Amino acid sequence: MSSILKRKPPKSLEECSLISFERYLYHHCWQVMRIYSGTEMDQIIKREEVLWLHIIELREYIFSHVPVYIQDIVVNSIIRAVNKAAEEKKQQYTMNTDIPRYKTELYCIVTMIDLISTGRLRRLDMPKIPKILRTHLTGRLRNFTGLEYLDLLLLGFGKDSRNVGSEEIVAPSNIIDAVRGMKNLTHLILPTFCTNNLIAALVRTCKESLRCLEIDHCEHMDDRAAVHLVKLENLRLLSLGGTNIGTEALARTVFGLPKLRHLLHGEFLCDVLEWVVYEDDEIWNRGQPCPKLSVQEFSCSDVYYFHTTKQMELVTNMCPEVRDIKFFYDGEMTCDIMVLDTFPNLSNLKLNGGDLNRDPLRPFFELIGWKLERLELNHIENVDRQFIAQISLACPNLIFLEFSACSFIEYGALHSELIEYYNSGGLDAAEEIELARLLQDQEELSEQVEKAMTPFNKLEELALNSVCSRINIIFILLFSPNLSRLTLGTNTDLCDEVLVKILAGNPLTKLEFLHIHGNSQLTTASLQLLLATCTSLRVLKGIPYWTAVQPSERAQFELWLQENNVHLDVFEIEPVDYSLFFNRYELDEKQKEEYRIYFSTN
Repeated sequence: MSSILKRKPPKSLEECSLISFERYLYHHCWQVMRIYSGTEMDQIIKREEVLWLHIIELREYIFSHVPVYIQDIVVNSIIRAVNKAAEEKKQQYTMNTDIPRYKTELYCIVTMIDLISTGRLRRLDMPKIPKILRTHLTGRLRNFTGLEYLDLLLLGFGKDSRNVGSEEIVAPSNIIDAVRGMKNLTHLILPTFCTNNLIAALVRTCKESLRCLEIDHCEHMDDRAAVHLVKLENLRLLSLGGTNIGTEALARTVFGLPKLRHLLHGEFLCDVLEWVVYEDDEIWNRGQPCPKLSVQEFSCSDVYYFHTTKQMELVTNMCPEVRDIKFFYDGEMTCDIMVLDTFPNLSNLKLNGGDLNRDPLRPFFELIGWKLERLELNHIENVDRQFIAQISLACPNLIFLEFSACSFIEYGALHSELIEYYNSGGLDAAEEIELARLLQDQEELSEQVEKAMTPFNKLEELALNSVCSRINIIFILLFSPNLSRLTLGTNTDLCDEVLVKILAGNPLTKLEFLHIHGNSQLTTASLQLLLATCTSLRVLKGIPYWTAVQPSERAQFELWLQENNVHLDVFEIEPVDYSLFFNRYELDEKQKEEYRIYFSTN
């Protein structure tokens, strides 16, 4: 098997240099801590006057020797090095630690993150920065004047995080000051604290450059924000869900942005369209054709979820370029599912709800299947192999397919009813003979379905997050020869024998990513089989949650991968141990018992 394994390639000179740089910076953080962490007055003065000068000189030296094309990689190396030093320092804390000195030492290490506080940066992702460093960077945002992409979704708040004015909530003063200096912003993601004032600052600063703005769940925004939003005329993407902006103001916003193409989280879209048609007398001049939007996404309302046929026809008429639809379905009494066929550009569908035995879903997919490239089915009842075969025939262009919380049945609905009737007992001989014939017909139908099944030749990503029997798993995977990503949920009945059958018929030679969530039947034999068969596999996740694989076996497998330089990522993020006695080794057993008694609720 070792001859067919993909080995990790030798590291390039650039990669080796980055590793060495990260190692150097990690050790330099400790050196800075030792030099500048004194608590005497002269040492405090030295820290306040000299440390920041040292950081400025080091920052200038680093970025003056870094090509622009690897600037983001270097920034990530700096973040990892500083965070590693900070985390190790935090682990040194015990109940006997000198707290003033400890806090000063930790401050010196964390301050080294100021190395990335420069106008040279073009991209800053706060969610990807560890929390202890985010909090420090919050007060340095005004230094990032060259940013083009800024994500503040998980912003760390400083002492000036919020001020309250006499009329309205004002965004953090340091955030507004920072935005006023960012004249090159093209994509901005603001967290839940965005306000009217901050939007006004954006208009004054980056009106011409801003293309994408995501400001979901900002409860302090109201109708006054719409006055400023419409001035951002170059916006192509807007995400505006969960705010207190009213329907009228939302309508004036989306219809007032001529270049808007993407309306993410636009659950209010139907309400806006109905307001324009039935109440407005400005946006739609009744003597002119109905105004249209160029947005490509439609999401169901997050208030009432289910839309009527009339509402969907209105969306079709006023938003003809919609490609992505998230639709909640609760039977034909609410909405005719066939209305989705009137969207000429539909390619991505997320369908929530429906029953294949009750609702006209089968003819629906026969009608629109050829359009679809991505299909996500949630809470669909009575999914059988006949439906899967129908999807393979009707949706030849599928690239992504997901079944989430769907109910699968092994045979057709009629076959299941016949089995239940037979098991109920009390049948005479003639009835049993007739029932046997019907069952035989159903089994023949099942065989015909398998013969009619067409491979999903274009399918690259498959996710099964539903209760799914072995026969259905085998049936689906045998006809998915070109998968590159596969996700199997905890409720899929997968075992070593099933995996052998699947890979014997379909070796999944193009599979690169495999995530098998918690499983109680897969063993190390499956690991060896996957390595021997799936020759393109590069990422394998979920192994720690295979309960049939012992921790010692997993450790041995990971060691074997390392020793043989196998190009396979099995890394898992370990849960942080927040237990009372974690890393508190100076406590003896008597002290631990006293703490247990003290904190006990008994």
